[in-house]
Amino acid sequence: MSTNAPRLPVIVALGFSAITALSAAPRCYAQVLEEIVVTAQKREQRVEDIGMAVTAIDGEQIKRLNLRDLTDVAQQSPNLSVASPLGAASNQNFSLRGVGLNDFSEHNESPVATYLDGVYQATTSAVNGSLFDTQRVEVLSGPQGTLYGRNSTGGVVHVISNRPAATPDGYAEVQAGSYNEKRFEGAFGGALSDTFRARASLLIDNHDGYRPSTFHGDGTPLSPLSVKAADANDLLAGRLQLEYLPSQATSVLLSTHASTNHTTGPSYYNLAAMYAADGHSIIATPPNVVNPWCANIAGLQGPGQDCLGYRNTNPNLQQTDTNRSPYALLDTFGASATVNTSAGAFDFTSISAYERVHKHYGEDTDNGPAPGIAYSTGVDSRQLTQEFRLARKSERIYLTTGLYYFHRDFSATVDTDLSGIGLIYSHANDRLKSDSTAAFAQLEYSLSPHFTAIGGLRFTHEDQSYSTLVVDLTGLTPVFQGNSAVPVPGYNLFPYTGGAVADPTPYSNSRVDNLLTFRGELDWKPNDSLLTYASVSKGTKSAGWNATIDGSGLLGSSTPQDLPFKPEELLAYELGFKKSIGARVSLNGAAFYYDYRDFQAFTFQGIVQQVSNLPAKVKGVEFQLVSSLTQHFDLTLAGSALDSTVKGVRIQIVTAPSEFIVQDSHMVLAPKYTLTGVMRYHVPVGDHGEVAFQFDSRYEGKQYLDLQNNPVATIGGRAISNASIAWSGRDEKWAASIWAKNVMDRQYFTFMNPFPAFGWSQTVVGPPRWVGVTLRHRW
Repeated sequence: MSTNAPRLPVIVALGFSAITALSAAPRCYAQVLEEIVVTAQKREQRVEDIGMAVTAIDGEQIKRLNLRDLTDVAQQSPNLSVASPLGAASNQNFSLRGVGLNDFSEHNESPVATYLDGVYQATTSAVNGSLFDTQRVEVLSGPQGTLYGRNSTGGVVHVISNRPAATPDGYAEVQAGSYNEKRFEGAFGGALSDTFRARASLLIDNHDGYRPSTFHGDGTPLSPLSVKAADANDLLAGRLQLEYLPSQATSVLLSTHASTNHTTGPSYYNLAAMYAADGHSIIATPPNVVNPWCANIAGLQGPGQDCLGYRNTNPNLQQTDTNRSPYALLDTFGASATVNTSAGAFDFTSISAYERVHKHYGEDTDNGPAPGIAYSTGVDSRQLTQEFRLARKSERIYLTTGLYYFHRDFSATVDTDLSGIGLIYSHANDRLKSDSTAAFAQLEYSLSPHFTAIGGLRFTHEDQSYSTLVVDLTGLTPVFQGNSAVPVPGYNLFPYTGGAVADPTPYSNSRVDNLLTFRGELDWKPNDSLLTYASVSKGTKSAGWNATIDGSGLLGSSTPQDLPFKPEELLAYELGFKKSIGARVSLNGAAFYYDYRDFQAFTFQGIVQQVSNLPAKVKGVEFQLVSSLTQHFDLTLAGSALDSTVKGVRIQIVTAPSEFIVQDSHMVLAPKYTLTGVMRYHVPVGDHGEVAFQFDSRYEGKQYLDLQNNPVATIGGRAISNASIAWSGRDEKWAASIWAKNVMDRQYFTFMNPFPAFGWSQTVVGPPRWVGVTLRHRW
């Protein structure tokens, strides 16, 4: 399909013509809201009966909204943002109500915990998988330290797959779209016998890259269409489930999933950046200004250039000038066994799981035609988890207790090659081992017909060890420092040895933490249509270590004392309500206040990333309106207002390196305002089914893409919109749609890592307009 997508008015005009031609006798459609049952509190409940902010998107809505992966889920969730510091083909970092971690180090875990069918996903590279054969996605806002196993100061994103059914069923779906996209999704399953059921699911998703380069690897120009562009996709994923039902009270579900995505990686837009006159703020280099800092790097200076002598004059954000082809090779595998059994008033659950992530990734960090910084990494992460839960229900009490175990063995290699500009080639071997055990309990007690009290507690014991060996393969470091007249290949960069010989001794450290989290809540439900709640909860996120490329001071200022950072603790207060107005309108709202202790704040010191512990506060409000206003018109609105502050952010003054300023900053990916809307107009077409027009949009206000809140990394408000026209048959066995994502073809930044020491900002760009068609058959 051509990448020249038709404009929205053309799509709308075609759709209305189709309705005029097909409409005949009207049919009566239900004017009630669909009820979604979730497991946010480890048992089935209606969203309206849970005293916390929950966004639930079921499988039918996923199809209607054409949600491909978890990045699309953020489009429909108030206060949820997502970005990748390394582009769309790599790890995804969520921010929920401002709580997130924008660190791109692979071993660090996110404070917004991601789960797949009840299994925690520790490695952020594994959470950007596509949504296929999905029953629903649940987004839980706020700390979830009582019932969820790990690292949920911000909240939880939980993906639940369709399970095997008693009767044969399945579907097949094909898509074709922009950039030669070809996508197939399908599943089938049913009963194999009276006691066995099975289900198999498959996804194939391929498209060409949409960010071509104008340069060969040797820097000579070429046609943008003569090489495969960056940000392509070549994904194959599958899931197989076998369920054993020995009795009505017991089920055993064995599930395995795997995916492979071997494709071109992402690329960046080179945005020239420099220090402002104050010596610490980073701004975009004006086209007529020479960056004075570049004289200290390579001596290449010119108006509007970076420190390698490159000036990007292309206004098209999707065009790159990289001299190195990016790559991203990501393989995942997981297996789990889930046992559920009931005996009288007791329900027992056991979830045993294994997950592995294997990844190779490479990029052209400077994203210019000259050799600059080439960054590569390889990851191998393996984890084991075991959860036991016992629940007891009586007339006035619901008690959930359990034990949780988590083990992770993570190793990575990180290569930072600056040899192309005569500097060092840093090679790191990192390893992190984590063991976590926890005991938890949550009690819901009905004080009266209208009041319910909830109390929960979790105690966690964590044992972690970390080691890293960082060496200079060129061995130039001691030459630059005057410690040796000749290069010393394999020279240990961290901890800095200060000698003239290679030292193979790695840095190593370990720590043990005992963490306590809790939840207290009071619900008031005066009638079936209104729930109000007040809660206070505490969440924690594990301690960790910074990855480093240099401890010598040549490229950064890391010291052994800089590497470890402490656990963060979040105390959250929330007031909320959930109101049903008749059978056609549901309105939810919440106000919250977060008090942080030791927030894990990510900044750059030179070109070395640094996580440090700082105090922070967040306050905000949010609402969600779901309505079926008429027989043919549905409207969903969600919005939020957010104010976040991280206190005491230290920023080095480059003109006086021993001096720092200290400022209060806004959190990253925490827009001051968001507004999300979905409008769906659907009408019958005689006895042939239904045609629906749908338009959805998300507006995000001003936000910051780095914690220093630099001007170059500050973006104003933007709205990204999608549209579709869909037909579904009367029996819903057949469906077809024409759709467009980013229908207005907005060019926008999703993330930035400023590197003023080299005169550029590493800038991640959002996808362009994408149009396509989908055909689906169910049986």
